[in-house]
Amino acid sequence: MSRIKKYRGMALVAILILAAFLYGSSLFLPHLENDEVIYQTLVSRTSQGLDHYNLDGTIYSQKLPEIYDSRLFYHPPFFIISLLPIWHILGNGFLILLPIFSGVAVIFLTYCLAVRLLSPLHGLLSCVFLLFCPLLTFASTRLLMETYLTAWLLLMLVFLLQYEEKWRWRYLLLSALCFALASLIKISAAFLIPLVVFIIMTQRDTLLARSVALAFFFFIVTALNVPWYLYFKMHQGSWLFVPNITEQTKELLPFIREVCKRPAWLCLIFLPWIYPIYLFGYLRSLMLPLDRSGIILTGCAGSVLLGYFLLAQSSNLTVQARYLVPALPAMAILSADFVIQKRGRWVALLCLLFVGIGFGTGLLNSFVSRPADVHDIFWYVKYLYPLNHPAWANLVASF
Repeated sequence: MSRIKKYRGMALVAILILAAFLYGSSLFLPHLENDEVIYQTLVSRTSQGLDHYNLDGTIYSQKLPEIYDSRLFYHPPFFIISLLPIWHILGNGFLILLPIFSGVAVIFLTYCLAVRLLSPLHGLLSCVFLLFCPLLTFASTRLLMETYLTAWLLLMLVFLLQYEEKWRWRYLLLSALCFALASLIKISAAFLIPLVVFIIMTQRDTLLARSVALAFFFFIVTALNVPWYLYFKMHQGSWLFVPNITEQTKELLPFIREVCKRPAWLCLIFLPWIYPIYLFGYLRSLMLPLDRSGIILTGCAGSVLLGYFLLAQSSNLTVQARYLVPALPAMAILSADFVIQKRGRWVALLCLLFVGIGFGTGLLNSFVSRPADVHDIFWYVKYLYPLNHPAWANLVASF
């Protein structure tokens, strides 16, 4: 048993090293996509103080639509604040280190979550699936906030489940702190509120104890969020600023115009469309009855997918593929659970095929064409044919 545990540890370390190498190669790539340039500009501006957390007066702001012309940027500032130490010490060119580290952390924390809910074998298999996930590779090789957000949400879940096992309030406190910081990265962290309520209120304890724990959790989260929203209210004049996609926005940003054409239901099927291994996760969620671990994992992935679906359905906001990154860990664990339960020759062959498709799609999106959003493998079959397309040279040059 000890030898098996040792080999599992070695396998996990190998996966993390491969992920660090894969994501770390983005240090040698340009980061000039629209949002990447915005975040680099915000870091430089915010280094002068939080009052400068905007694009006001910059050359780049003149090229953007009116939705970016506000006294404070519409996302909470913790992502930009986290980039400031890297900017001061290493400079603008190394800001990508935060998404790289976050991507590796997502894989490690997914292992921790899978071990807590299921078994180490589930953890290793889900890490393999994530290593070759094109969407996680995409988000970890660009200066974007989604992997950083996902890492904090995973840490929140790990601490919350640790509290459930140990019954020590410090784990509940740490979980609340992680959730508060995640909500200060991106407000979409609120999609996981129903899951948090479910986990706490279904623990083996009295109703009073569970209610007190729930109240304590959200008291900490609220206490850490209120200062920012008060500050935002003072400067912006409203509690929230939801960017409105106007015709000017679509004219100045052609990519947004194309994204706006996507139907809202695409959010629900996009993950298996670009990485078919997640089909197993969908099938596992439909295998009834679900135990508590299955409900938690399905709720984690489903809350993100359904949240963005409802958001896209009820407004004219765009939903890009990278927004769904917080759903990836739960989907990977569910897929691993399906493969372990239905183990067989055909399942193994499908796994190899799906992982190969995912890895190829990830390389094409992250190191060959580097589009603004993830494209599926079928798009590249059309785009990169014939094989002498100049974009293939980018892949060789990147390594």
